Amino acid sequence: SYGISSDLYPDSRAETIFSSEVRMEDFLFEGAAICRPMYTDVRGEPIGTRLEDLERLVSSSRFAAALYNTARIDGITLAQASHVENAFYDSVAGKIFIHPRLDRAEAALCIVRELRRVWQIAHGGHLNPLRFHPDHAILVNRAQQADLAVAMVRAAWEFQLSGERAAWELSLIHI
Repeated sequence: SYGISSDLYPDSRAETIFSSEVRMEDFLFEGAAICRPMYTDVRGEPIGTRLEDLERLVSSSRFAAALYNTARIDGITLAQASHVENAFYDSVAGKIFIHPRLDRAEAALCIVRELRRVWQIAHGGHLNPLRFHPDHAILVNRAQQADLAVAMVRAAWEFQLSGERAAWELSLIHI
């Protein structure tokens, strides 16, 4: 029993409200809500930037396109997933996950950041900072983060030159 007192439901509805059938219906309803795509419009189409648009935008920067082509040769693909905050490179799956609700400019910059991380890992620049003395570990980690930030700024500038001004403006605020 759920500890429902008869004072709250004097007409003894507590037993029918919390019967096993009702609890099962509630469970199934909540399960369906959890499994439904999070961000869809009234027709069931996903809301957000489509991967093809993002690939086109990334290809408009020579630097980002070079990173993307290198990653594709290594079998890295782009995928949308709502379980990441913005973007995340999963080296085990060989995917860069992008949150579907990001706007076009932010998604492109996050993709560039993760593409640069892929490059760091492939070319030995992504060392585990914990293997160093603590003073040096901080320096290594900050150098890695700075490299990712510089890659985003460079790509944002090239996006701006190709007409995508929002990425450059966003980089001035967030980086």
